[in-house]
Amino acid sequence: MLKTVDFIVIGAGSAGCVLANRLSACGNFQVLLLEAGGKDSNPFIHLPIGFSQAMGIPKLGWGYKTEPEPHLENRVINWPRGRVLGGCSSINGMVYVRGQHEDFDDWEQLGNKGWSGADVLPWFKKSEDFEFGQTGFHGSGGELKISETHPDDRLEINSLYIKAAENAGLPFNKDYNGAQQHGIAYTQFSINKGRRSSTSTAFLKPVLKQRSNLTLLTHAMVERIELSGTTATGVTFIHQEKRHTVNAHREIILSAGTNNSPKILELSGIGRKEVLAQAGIKQKHELAGVGKNLIDHIQMEVTHEVKGIGSMNDSLKPHRLIAESLKYLTQRRGFLATGVASIVGFIKSSESESRPDLQLHFAPAGGETTDDGRVIPSKTPSITSVSNVMRPESRGYSHIVSSDPNQAPAIRANYLAEESDRRKSIECVRWQRRIFEQSPLNQFLGTERAPGKEVISDADIFGYIRKEGKTAYHPVGTCKMGKDQSAVVDQTLNVHGIDQLRVIDASIMPLIPSANTNAATIMIAERGAQWVLETAAGKVRKTA
Repeated sequence: MLKTVDFIVIGAGSAGCVLANRLSACGNFQVLLLEAGGKDSNPFIHLPIGFSQAMGIPKLGWGYKTEPEPHLENRVINWPRGRVLGGCSSINGMVYVRGQHEDFDDWEQLGNKGWSGADVLPWFKKSEDFEFGQTGFHGSGGELKISETHPDDRLEINSLYIKAAENAGLPFNKDYNGAQQHGIAYTQFSINKGRRSSTSTAFLKPVLKQRSNLTLLTHAMVERIELSGTTATGVTFIHQEKRHTVNAHREIILSAGTNNSPKILELSGIGRKEVLAQAGIKQKHELAGVGKNLIDHIQMEVTHEVKGIGSMNDSLKPHRLIAESLKYLTQRRGFLATGVASIVGFIKSSESESRPDLQLHFAPAGGETTDDGRVIPSKTPSITSVSNVMRPESRGYSHIVSSDPNQAPAIRANYLAEESDRRKSIECVRWQRRIFEQSPLNQFLGTERAPGKEVISDADIFGYIRKEGKTAYHPVGTCKMGKDQSAVVDQTLNVHGIDQLRVIDASIMPLIPSANTNAATIMIAERGAQWVLETAAGKVRKTA
Protein backbone atom coordinates (compact mmCIF):
# COMPACT_ATOMS: atom_id res chain seq x y z
CA MET A 1 0.00 0.00 0.00
CA LEU A 2 1.24 3.47 -0.88
CA LYS A 3 2.21 5.64 2.07
CA THR A 4 2.47 9.07 0.43
CA VAL A 5 1.24 10.45 -2.88
CA ASP A 6 0.88 13.91 -4.36
CA PHE A 7 -2.91 13.92 -4.72
CA ILE A 8 -5.68 11.84 -3.20
CA VAL A 9 -9.03 12.00 -4.99
CA ILE A 10 -11.93 10.65 -2.92
CA GLY A 11 -14.67 9.29 -5.17
CA ALA A 12 -14.36 7.88 -8.71
CA GLY A 13 -17.66 9.35 -9.84
CA SER A 14 -18.74 11.98 -12.34
CA ALA A 15 -16.09 14.44 -11.12
CA GLY A 16 -13.47 12.10 -9.66
CA CYS A 17 -12.75 10.19 -12.88
CA VAL A 18 -12.18 13.47 -14.72
CA LEU A 19 -9.85 14.70 -11.96
CA ALA A 20 -7.87 11.46 -11.91
CA ASN A 21 -7.32 11.75 -15.64
CA ARG A 22 -6.26 15.41 -15.66
CA LEU A 23 -4.05 15.31 -12.56
CA SER A 24 -2.13 12.25 -13.74
CA ALA A 25 -1.75 13.32 -17.38
CA CYS A 26 1.60 15.11 -17.08
CA GLY A 27 3.20 12.15 -15.31
CA ASN A 28 4.80 14.35 -12.66
CA PHE A 29 2.39 13.58 -9.85
CA GLN A 30 1.40 10.38 -8.07
CA VAL A 31 -2.41 10.21 -7.87
CA LEU A 32 -4.47 7.87 -5.67
CA LEU A 33 -8.14 7.49 -6.57
CA LEU A 34 -10.40 5.96 -3.90
CA GLU A 35 -13.83 4.55 -4.74
CA ALA A 36 -16.23 3.05 -2.20
CA GLY A 37 -18.00 0.97 -4.85
CA GLY A 38 -16.83 -1.64 -7.30
CA LYS A 39 -16.09 -1.92 -10.99
CA ASP A 40 -18.63 -0.87 -13.61
CA SER A 41 -18.91 -4.33 -15.15
CA ASN A 42 -22.68 -4.81 -14.88
CA PRO A 43 -24.10 -4.94 -18.45
CA PHE A 44 -27.09 -2.78 -17.50
CA ILE A 45 -24.65 0.11 -17.01
CA HIS A 46 -23.38 0.10 -20.57
CA LEU A 47 -26.60 -0.74 -22.41
CA PRO A 48 -28.35 2.66 -22.70
CA ILE A 49 -31.86 1.31 -22.20
CA GLY A 50 -30.54 -0.49 -19.11
CA PHE A 51 -30.78 2.82 -17.26
CA SER A 52 -34.29 1.78 -16.29
CA GLN A 53 -32.84 -1.09 -14.26
CA ALA A 54 -29.37 0.12 -13.22
CA MET A 55 -30.70 2.55 -10.63
CA GLY A 56 -32.41 -0.27 -8.77
CA ILE A 57 -29.44 -2.66 -8.57
CA PRO A 58 -28.25 -2.59 -4.92
CA LYS A 59 -24.56 -3.16 -5.71
CA LEU A 60 -24.49 -0.06 -7.93
CA GLY A 61 -25.87 2.43 -5.41
CA TRP A 62 -25.75 3.69 -1.85
CA GLY A 63 -29.36 2.81 -1.08
CA TYR A 64 -30.06 6.23 0.38
CA LYS A 65 -33.53 7.49 1.19
CA THR A 66 -34.76 10.83 2.46
CA GLU A 67 -36.26 11.52 5.83
CA PRO A 68 -40.06 11.82 5.68
CA GLU A 69 -40.68 14.82 3.43
CA PRO A 70 -43.13 17.14 5.23
CA HIS A 71 -44.62 18.65 2.07
CA LEU A 72 -44.99 15.32 0.29
CA GLU A 73 -47.35 13.77 2.84
CA ASN A 74 -44.35 12.64 4.90
CA ARG A 75 -43.32 10.17 2.24
CA VAL A 76 -39.79 8.74 2.26
CA ILE A 77 -38.27 9.32 -1.19
CA ASN A 78 -35.90 6.84 -2.78
CA TRP A 79 -32.61 8.65 -3.46
CA PRO A 80 -30.42 6.76 -5.98
CA ARG A 81 -26.71 7.70 -5.87
CA GLY A 82 -24.06 5.77 -7.76
CA ARG A 83 -21.64 3.63 -5.79
CA VAL A 84 -19.59 2.28 -8.69
CA LEU A 85 -16.87 3.49 -11.02
CA GLY A 86 -18.35 6.46 -12.83
CA GLY A 87 -20.71 7.21 -9.94
CA CYS A 88 -24.02 8.64 -11.07
CA SER A 89 -22.73 8.94 -14.64
CA SER A 90 -22.89 5.11 -14.70
CA ILE A 91 -26.54 4.85 -13.65
CA ASN A 92 -28.19 8.08 -14.81
CA GLY A 93 -30.38 8.70 -17.86
CA MET A 94 -27.41 10.00 -19.93
CA VAL A 95 -29.30 13.22 -20.74
CA TYR A 96 -26.73 15.92 -21.54
CA VAL A 97 -27.96 19.40 -20.59
CA ARG A 98 -25.55 22.12 -19.49
CA GLY A 99 -27.97 24.76 -18.26
CA GLN A 100 -28.48 28.37 -19.22
CA HIS A 101 -25.64 30.87 -19.57
CA GLU A 102 -27.43 33.01 -16.99
CA ASP A 103 -27.20 30.20 -14.40
CA PHE A 104 -23.45 30.63 -14.24
CA ASP A 105 -23.68 34.42 -14.42
CA ASP A 106 -25.74 34.07 -11.23
CA TRP A 107 -22.93 32.05 -9.62
CA GLU A 108 -20.48 34.84 -10.39
CA GLN A 109 -22.83 37.52 -9.09
CA LEU A 110 -22.82 35.69 -5.75
CA GLY A 111 -19.13 36.54 -5.48
CA ASN A 112 -17.63 33.59 -7.35
CA LYS A 113 -15.33 35.29 -9.82
CA GLY A 114 -14.49 33.23 -12.87
CA TRP A 115 -17.74 31.25 -12.99
CA SER A 116 -19.80 33.26 -15.48
CA GLY A 117 -21.40 31.66 -18.52
CA ALA A 118 -18.55 32.94 -20.69
CA ASP A 119 -15.97 31.65 -18.21
CA VAL A 120 -17.29 28.10 -18.00
CA LEU A 121 -18.07 27.54 -21.68
CA PRO A 122 -14.47 26.52 -22.61
CA TRP A 123 -14.51 23.94 -19.79
CA PHE A 124 -17.73 22.39 -21.06
CA LYS A 125 -16.21 22.25 -24.53
CA LYS A 126 -12.94 20.73 -23.28
CA SER A 127 -14.65 17.45 -22.30
CA GLU A 128 -16.83 17.12 -25.36
CA ASP A 129 -16.62 15.11 -28.52
CA PHE A 130 -19.84 16.43 -30.03
CA GLU A 131 -21.46 14.33 -32.74
CA PHE A 132 -21.98 17.27 -35.09
CA GLY A 133 -18.47 18.63 -34.73
CA GLN A 134 -16.94 21.69 -33.15
CA THR A 135 -18.96 24.91 -33.04
CA GLY A 136 -18.87 28.09 -31.03
CA PHE A 137 -20.79 26.24 -28.31
CA HIS A 138 -19.45 22.69 -28.63
CA GLY A 139 -16.13 20.89 -28.49
CA SER A 140 -14.72 18.13 -30.66
CA GLY A 141 -12.07 15.58 -29.75
CA GLY A 142 -12.78 15.49 -26.02
CA GLU A 143 -13.27 12.30 -24.04
CA LEU A 144 -17.04 12.53 -23.49
CA LYS A 145 -19.07 11.44 -26.51
CA ILE A 146 -22.28 13.43 -27.05
CA SER A 147 -24.82 12.25 -29.61
CA GLU A 148 -28.49 12.28 -30.56
CA THR A 149 -30.62 9.22 -31.23
CA HIS A 150 -30.19 8.20 -34.87
CA PRO A 151 -33.12 9.58 -36.92
CA ASP A 152 -33.98 6.08 -38.17
CA ASP A 153 -34.41 4.91 -34.57
CA ARG A 154 -36.89 7.64 -33.61
CA LEU A 155 -40.42 6.33 -33.27
CA GLU A 156 -43.21 8.12 -35.10
CA ILE A 157 -44.70 9.11 -31.73
CA ASN A 158 -41.63 11.29 -31.13
CA SER A 159 -42.22 13.49 -34.15
CA LEU A 160 -45.91 13.75 -33.24
CA TYR A 161 -44.95 14.97 -29.78
CA ILE A 162 -42.54 17.54 -31.26
CA LYS A 163 -45.31 18.90 -33.50
CA ALA A 164 -47.78 18.98 -30.60
CA ALA A 165 -45.30 20.92 -28.47
CA GLU A 166 -44.82 23.43 -31.31
CA ASN A 167 -48.59 23.82 -31.54
CA ALA A 168 -48.66 24.43 -27.79
CA GLY A 169 -46.26 27.35 -28.26
CA LEU A 170 -42.79 25.82 -27.89
CA PRO A 171 -40.45 26.55 -30.81
CA PHE A 172 -38.27 23.75 -32.12
CA ASN A 173 -34.69 24.20 -30.89
CA LYS A 174 -31.99 22.31 -32.77
CA ASP A 175 -29.41 22.83 -29.99
CA TYR A 176 -30.59 23.64 -26.48
CA ASN A 177 -26.93 23.63 -25.37
CA GLY A 178 -26.22 26.41 -27.84
CA ALA A 179 -27.10 30.08 -27.93
CA GLN A 180 -30.36 29.72 -25.99
CA GLN A 181 -32.33 26.99 -24.29
CA HIS A 182 -36.01 27.80 -24.86
CA GLY A 183 -38.05 25.33 -26.89
CA ILE A 184 -38.57 21.64 -27.68
CA ALA A 185 -35.71 19.46 -28.91
CA TYR A 186 -34.37 15.99 -29.48
CA THR A 187 -32.21 14.98 -26.54
CA GLN A 188 -28.42 15.06 -26.58
CA PHE A 189 -27.08 11.99 -24.78
CA SER A 190 -23.74 10.90 -23.38
CA ILE A 191 -23.89 7.80 -25.58
CA ASN A 192 -21.14 6.53 -27.87
CA LYS A 193 -22.04 4.07 -30.63
CA GLY A 194 -24.83 2.47 -28.65
CA ARG A 195 -23.01 2.39 -25.31
CA ARG A 196 -23.11 4.68 -22.30
CA SER A 197 -20.31 7.24 -22.19
CA SER A 198 -19.77 7.52 -18.43
CA THR A 199 -16.85 9.35 -16.89
CA SER A 200 -15.37 5.94 -16.10
CA THR A 201 -15.45 4.73 -19.70
CA ALA A 202 -14.54 8.15 -21.12
CA PHE A 203 -11.87 9.44 -18.73
CA LEU A 204 -10.62 6.68 -16.43
CA LYS A 205 -10.41 3.33 -18.20
CA PRO A 206 -8.53 4.54 -21.30
CA VAL A 207 -5.61 5.79 -19.16
CA LEU A 208 -5.63 3.59 -16.06
CA LYS A 209 -3.30 0.89 -17.37
CA GLN A 210 -1.12 3.35 -19.25
CA ARG A 211 -0.18 5.58 -16.33
CA SER A 212 1.95 4.09 -13.59
CA ASN A 213 1.43 7.28 -11.55
CA LEU A 214 -2.34 6.66 -11.26
CA THR A 215 -3.55 4.13 -8.68
CA LEU A 216 -7.20 3.13 -8.29
CA LEU A 217 -8.57 1.35 -5.23
CA THR A 218 -12.18 0.15 -5.38
CA HIS A 219 -14.20 -0.89 -2.32
CA ALA A 220 -12.23 1.70 -0.32
CA MET A 221 -14.47 3.17 2.38
CA VAL A 222 -13.17 6.51 3.62
CA GLU A 223 -13.42 7.04 7.37
CA ARG A 224 -12.00 10.55 7.62
CA ILE A 225 -9.58 13.13 6.32
CA GLU A 226 -6.60 13.56 8.63
CA LEU A 227 -5.81 17.08 9.82
CA SER A 228 -2.71 18.63 11.34
CA GLY A 229 -4.03 21.88 12.71
CA THR A 230 -5.73 23.51 9.74
CA THR A 231 -3.92 21.46 7.09
CA ALA A 232 -5.31 18.31 5.48
CA THR A 233 -2.51 15.74 5.50
CA GLY A 234 -3.98 12.37 4.58
CA VAL A 235 -6.95 10.02 4.29
CA THR A 236 -7.85 7.06 6.48
CA PHE A 237 -9.93 4.36 4.80
CA ILE A 238 -10.85 0.70 4.99
CA HIS A 239 -9.73 -1.52 2.13
CA GLN A 240 -9.87 -5.31 2.10
CA GLU A 241 -10.88 -5.26 5.79
CA LYS A 242 -7.75 -3.34 6.80
CA ARG A 243 -7.42 0.27 7.89
CA HIS A 244 -4.92 2.37 5.95
CA THR A 245 -3.78 5.98 6.12
CA VAL A 246 -2.18 7.51 3.05
CA ASN A 247 -0.66 10.97 3.18
CA ALA A 248 -1.00 13.61 0.46
CA HIS A 249 2.05 15.71 -0.27
CA ARG A 250 0.08 18.33 -2.18
CA GLU A 251 -3.73 18.14 -1.94
CA ILE A 252 -6.72 16.03 -0.98
CA ILE A 253 -9.70 16.43 -3.30
CA LEU A 254 -13.13 15.44 -2.11
CA SER A 255 -15.31 14.34 -5.03
CA ALA A 256 -17.72 12.01 -3.26
CA GLY A 257 -20.92 13.78 -4.30
CA THR A 258 -23.66 15.88 -2.81
CA ASN A 259 -24.34 13.52 0.09
CA ASN A 260 -20.97 11.92 0.72
CA SER A 261 -18.72 14.96 0.44
CA PRO A 262 -20.40 16.71 3.40
CA LYS A 263 -20.58 13.34 5.15
CA ILE A 264 -16.80 12.88 4.95
CA LEU A 265 -16.15 16.46 6.02
CA GLU A 266 -18.35 15.93 9.08
CA LEU A 267 -16.77 12.57 9.87
CA SER A 268 -13.44 14.45 9.81
CA GLY A 269 -14.65 17.02 12.35
CA ILE A 270 -15.34 19.78 9.82
CA GLY A 271 -18.81 21.26 10.10
CA ARG A 272 -21.37 22.67 12.51
CA LYS A 273 -20.66 21.90 16.14
CA GLU A 274 -24.20 20.80 17.00
CA VAL A 275 -24.36 18.32 14.12
CA LEU A 276 -20.96 16.86 14.97
CA ALA A 277 -21.73 16.57 18.67
CA GLN A 278 -24.97 14.69 18.03
CA ALA A 279 -23.01 12.21 15.91
CA GLY A 280 -20.28 11.80 18.52
CA ILE A 281 -17.62 13.62 16.47
CA LYS A 282 -15.22 16.11 18.03
CA GLN A 283 -15.18 19.35 16.10
CA LYS A 284 -11.84 20.28 14.57
CA HIS A 285 -12.94 23.14 12.35
CA GLU A 286 -16.14 25.20 12.46
CA LEU A 287 -17.81 25.41 9.06
CA ALA A 288 -21.50 26.01 9.51
CA GLY A 289 -22.56 25.46 5.89
CA VAL A 290 -21.45 21.84 5.55
CA GLY A 291 -24.48 19.75 4.60
CA LYS A 292 -26.82 22.72 4.20
CA ASN A 293 -28.23 24.28 1.00
CA LEU A 294 -29.35 20.93 -0.45
CA ILE A 295 -31.26 21.58 -3.69
CA ASP A 296 -32.96 19.03 -5.91
CA HIS A 297 -35.51 18.96 -8.70
CA ILE A 298 -38.82 17.29 -7.93
CA GLN A 299 -40.57 15.89 -10.99
CA MET A 300 -44.22 15.44 -11.85
CA GLU A 301 -45.43 12.81 -14.32
CA VAL A 302 -48.21 12.69 -16.90
CA THR A 303 -48.78 9.30 -18.57
CA HIS A 304 -51.13 8.32 -21.39
CA GLU A 305 -52.01 5.07 -23.04
CA VAL A 306 -51.81 5.31 -26.83
CA LYS A 307 -53.82 3.66 -29.58
CA GLY A 308 -53.24 3.24 -33.29
CA ILE A 309 -49.52 3.90 -32.97
CA GLY A 310 -46.56 2.13 -31.42
CA SER A 311 -44.47 3.01 -28.38
CA MET A 312 -41.32 1.56 -26.83
CA ASN A 313 -43.52 -0.79 -24.84
CA ASP A 314 -44.17 -2.70 -28.07
CA SER A 315 -40.43 -3.29 -28.46
CA LEU A 316 -40.47 -5.44 -25.34
CA LYS A 317 -42.78 -8.03 -26.87
CA PRO A 318 -40.81 -11.28 -27.41
CA HIS A 319 -40.66 -11.25 -31.21
CA ARG A 320 -39.77 -7.56 -31.33
CA LEU A 321 -37.19 -7.85 -28.59
CA ILE A 322 -35.36 -10.60 -30.49
CA ALA A 323 -35.22 -8.41 -33.60
CA GLU A 324 -34.07 -5.40 -31.57
CA SER A 325 -31.37 -7.48 -29.89
CA LEU A 326 -30.01 -8.60 -33.26
CA LYS A 327 -30.05 -5.03 -34.51
CA TYR A 328 -28.13 -3.88 -31.46
CA LEU A 329 -25.56 -6.67 -31.68
CA THR A 330 -24.87 -6.11 -35.37
CA GLN A 331 -25.29 -2.33 -35.70
CA ARG A 332 -25.30 -0.86 -32.15
CA ARG A 333 -28.61 0.74 -33.11
CA GLY A 334 -32.27 0.58 -32.29
CA PHE A 335 -34.35 0.60 -29.13
CA LEU A 336 -31.61 -0.87 -26.91
CA ALA A 337 -29.06 1.74 -28.00
CA THR A 338 -31.18 4.77 -27.14
CA GLY A 339 -31.87 6.78 -24.04
CA VAL A 340 -35.40 6.69 -22.65
CA ALA A 341 -36.06 10.45 -22.58
CA SER A 342 -35.84 11.06 -26.30
CA ILE A 343 -37.17 14.65 -26.20
CA VAL A 344 -36.55 17.53 -23.83
CA GLY A 345 -38.32 20.85 -23.52
CA PHE A 346 -37.59 24.14 -21.77
CA ILE A 347 -40.63 26.25 -20.95
CA LYS A 348 -41.41 29.70 -19.60
CA SER A 349 -44.18 29.17 -17.06
CA SER A 350 -45.56 32.66 -17.65
CA GLU A 351 -45.00 35.67 -19.92
CA SER A 352 -43.23 37.44 -17.07
CA GLU A 353 -40.37 34.91 -17.13
CA SER A 354 -37.35 36.17 -19.06
CA ARG A 355 -35.97 32.63 -19.53
CA PRO A 356 -37.25 29.07 -19.18
CA ASP A 357 -38.05 27.98 -15.64
CA LEU A 358 -39.66 24.56 -16.32
CA GLN A 359 -38.08 21.51 -17.95
CA LEU A 360 -39.77 18.45 -19.37
CA HIS A 361 -38.60 15.08 -20.60
CA PHE A 362 -40.68 12.95 -22.96
CA ALA A 363 -40.34 9.17 -23.17
CA PRO A 364 -42.21 7.13 -25.80
CA ALA A 365 -42.91 4.49 -23.15
CA GLY A 366 -44.80 3.99 -19.91
CA GLY A 367 -44.32 1.97 -16.75
CA GLU A 368 -44.29 1.94 -12.98
CA THR A 369 -41.25 2.91 -10.91
CA THR A 370 -40.64 0.61 -7.96
CA ASP A 371 -39.48 1.80 -4.54
CA ASP A 372 -35.91 0.76 -5.32
CA GLY A 373 -35.81 2.80 -8.55
CA ARG A 374 -36.40 0.13 -11.21
CA VAL A 375 -38.94 0.70 -13.99
CA ILE A 376 -41.50 -2.02 -14.68
CA PRO A 377 -42.71 -1.41 -18.26
CA SER A 378 -46.43 -1.28 -18.91
CA LYS A 379 -47.90 -4.07 -21.03
CA THR A 380 -50.08 -1.47 -22.73
CA PRO A 381 -48.47 0.92 -25.26
CA SER A 382 -47.98 4.18 -23.37
CA ILE A 383 -46.09 7.47 -23.38
CA THR A 384 -44.82 9.53 -20.47
CA SER A 385 -43.68 13.05 -19.82
CA VAL A 386 -42.13 14.35 -16.62
CA SER A 387 -41.48 17.96 -15.72
CA ASN A 388 -39.73 19.91 -13.01
CA VAL A 389 -39.20 23.45 -11.75
CA MET A 390 -35.65 24.20 -12.86
CA ARG A 391 -34.64 26.77 -10.23
CA PRO A 392 -36.49 25.75 -7.04
CA GLU A 393 -36.23 27.97 -3.98
CA SER A 394 -36.74 25.21 -1.40
CA ARG A 395 -33.64 24.11 0.51
CA GLY A 396 -32.86 21.01 2.54
CA TYR A 397 -29.89 19.31 4.21
CA SER A 398 -27.72 16.19 4.35
CA HIS A 399 -25.94 15.44 7.67
CA ILE A 400 -24.30 12.51 9.40
CA VAL A 401 -26.15 10.93 12.31
CA SER A 402 -23.32 8.69 13.50
CA SER A 403 -19.54 8.42 13.55
CA ASP A 404 -19.89 5.18 11.56
CA PRO A 405 -18.95 5.87 7.90
CA ASN A 406 -21.27 3.04 6.81
CA GLN A 407 -24.29 4.82 8.30
CA ALA A 408 -26.39 6.71 5.76
CA PRO A 409 -26.74 10.44 6.32
CA ALA A 410 -30.03 12.06 7.23
CA ILE A 411 -31.31 13.60 4.00
CA ARG A 412 -34.21 16.01 3.72
CA ALA A 413 -34.74 17.74 0.38
CA ASN A 414 -37.61 19.79 1.81
CA TYR A 415 -39.39 19.71 -1.53
CA LEU A 416 -42.17 22.27 -2.08
CA ALA A 417 -41.40 24.20 1.11
CA GLU A 418 -41.62 27.46 -0.83
CA GLU A 419 -44.85 28.75 -2.31
CA SER A 420 -43.23 29.60 -5.67
CA ASP A 421 -42.18 25.96 -6.08
CA ARG A 422 -45.72 24.80 -5.36
CA ARG A 423 -47.25 27.19 -7.86
CA LYS A 424 -44.78 26.34 -10.61
CA SER A 425 -45.12 22.60 -9.96
CA ILE A 426 -48.80 22.89 -10.78
CA GLU A 427 -47.82 24.66 -14.00
CA CYS A 428 -45.55 21.72 -14.81
CA VAL A 429 -48.55 19.40 -14.92
CA ARG A 430 -50.71 21.88 -16.81
CA TRP A 431 -48.04 22.40 -19.46
CA GLN A 432 -47.61 18.69 -19.99
CA ARG A 433 -51.33 18.29 -20.49
CA ARG A 434 -51.40 21.29 -22.82
CA ILE A 435 -48.97 19.54 -25.14
CA PHE A 436 -50.85 16.22 -25.02
CA GLU A 437 -54.05 18.07 -26.00
CA GLN A 438 -52.57 19.33 -29.28
CA SER A 439 -52.80 17.81 -32.72
CA PRO A 440 -51.51 15.67 -34.29
CA LEU A 441 -50.70 13.79 -31.07
CA ASN A 442 -54.13 13.98 -29.42
CA GLN A 443 -55.85 11.66 -31.89
CA PHE A 444 -53.64 8.77 -30.76
CA LEU A 445 -54.17 9.19 -27.02
CA GLY A 446 -56.09 6.74 -24.88
CA THR A 447 -56.69 6.91 -21.13
CA GLU A 448 -54.67 9.37 -19.06
CA ARG A 449 -53.26 7.02 -16.44
CA ALA A 450 -51.61 9.74 -14.37
CA PRO A 451 -52.70 12.02 -12.84
CA GLY A 452 -56.11 10.88 -14.20
CA LYS A 453 -59.01 12.76 -15.72
CA GLU A 454 -60.57 13.43 -12.30
CA VAL A 455 -57.56 15.58 -11.30
CA ILE A 456 -58.57 19.01 -12.63
CA SER A 457 -58.31 21.91 -10.18
CA ASP A 458 -55.10 23.43 -8.84
CA ALA A 459 -55.89 21.83 -5.49
CA ASP A 460 -56.38 18.44 -7.13
CA ILE A 461 -53.12 18.74 -9.08
CA PHE A 462 -51.17 19.82 -6.02
CA GLY A 463 -52.64 16.89 -4.10
CA TYR A 464 -51.42 14.57 -6.87
CA ILE A 465 -47.93 16.09 -6.72
CA ARG A 466 -47.78 15.63 -2.94
CA LYS A 467 -48.75 11.97 -3.34
CA GLU A 468 -46.65 11.09 -6.39
CA GLY A 469 -43.85 13.64 -6.88
CA LYS A 470 -40.34 12.20 -6.73
CA THR A 471 -36.72 13.16 -7.16
CA ALA A 472 -35.34 13.98 -10.60
CA TYR A 473 -31.96 12.69 -9.33
CA HIS A 474 -30.25 16.11 -9.38
CA PRO A 475 -29.17 16.94 -5.80
CA VAL A 476 -26.52 19.66 -5.44
CA GLY A 477 -25.31 22.40 -3.14
CA THR A 478 -24.29 20.89 0.23
CA CYS A 479 -20.72 22.28 0.12
CA LYS A 480 -21.60 25.44 -1.69
CA MET A 481 -19.11 27.83 -3.20
CA GLY A 482 -19.11 31.42 -2.01
CA LYS A 483 -18.02 34.04 0.49
CA ASP A 484 -20.98 34.16 2.90
CA GLN A 485 -21.21 32.48 6.29
CA SER A 486 -22.80 29.32 4.86
CA ALA A 487 -20.21 28.82 2.10
CA VAL A 488 -17.94 25.78 2.36
CA VAL A 489 -15.47 26.42 -0.49
CA ASP A 490 -14.06 29.51 -2.16
CA GLN A 491 -14.14 30.36 -5.85
CA THR A 492 -11.22 28.02 -6.58
CA LEU A 493 -12.91 25.26 -4.56
CA ASN A 494 -10.58 25.32 -1.55
CA VAL A 495 -12.34 24.49 1.73
CA HIS A 496 -12.57 27.66 3.80
CA GLY A 497 -10.04 27.63 6.61
CA ILE A 498 -8.35 24.34 5.65
CA ASP A 499 -5.17 24.12 3.59
CA GLN A 500 -4.58 21.42 0.97
CA LEU A 501 -8.24 20.39 0.82
CA ARG A 502 -10.74 21.06 -1.96
CA VAL A 503 -14.22 19.88 -2.80
CA ILE A 504 -14.78 19.40 -6.52
CA ASP A 505 -18.17 17.92 -7.42
CA ALA A 506 -21.88 18.83 -7.63
CA SER A 507 -21.99 19.73 -3.94
CA ILE A 508 -20.18 23.04 -4.60
CA MET A 509 -22.97 24.46 -6.77
CA PRO A 510 -24.37 27.52 -4.97
CA LEU A 511 -27.51 27.36 -7.13
CA ILE A 512 -28.84 24.48 -9.16
CA PRO A 513 -28.45 24.87 -12.95
CA SER A 514 -31.52 24.95 -15.16
CA ALA A 515 -30.68 21.45 -16.30
CA ASN A 516 -29.85 17.86 -15.53
CA THR A 517 -26.71 18.28 -13.45
CA ASN A 518 -24.18 15.76 -14.78
CA ALA A 519 -22.79 17.99 -17.54
CA ALA A 520 -22.14 20.83 -15.09
CA THR A 521 -20.49 18.41 -12.65
CA ILE A 522 -18.02 17.34 -15.33
CA MET A 523 -17.35 20.99 -16.17
CA ILE A 524 -16.65 21.70 -12.48
CA ALA A 525 -14.10 18.88 -12.46
CA GLU A 526 -12.38 20.25 -15.55
CA ARG A 527 -12.30 23.75 -14.03
CA GLY A 528 -11.11 22.50 -10.66
CA ALA A 529 -8.38 20.26 -12.08
CA GLN A 530 -6.79 23.23 -13.79
CA TRP A 531 -6.64 25.19 -10.52
CA VAL A 532 -5.13 22.22 -8.71
CA LEU A 533 -2.43 21.89 -11.38
CA GLU A 534 -1.73 25.62 -11.36
CA THR A 535 -1.33 25.55 -7.60
CA ALA A 536 1.05 22.59 -7.90
CA ALA A 537 3.07 24.57 -10.43
CA GLY A 538 3.16 27.57 -8.09
CA LYS A 539 1.17 29.75 -10.47
CA VAL A 540 -1.68 30.62 -8.13
CA ARG A 541 -2.25 31.00 -4.44
CA LYS A 542 -5.28 30.16 -2.36
CA THR A 543 -7.84 32.95 -2.41
CA ALA A 544 -8.84 34.71 0.77
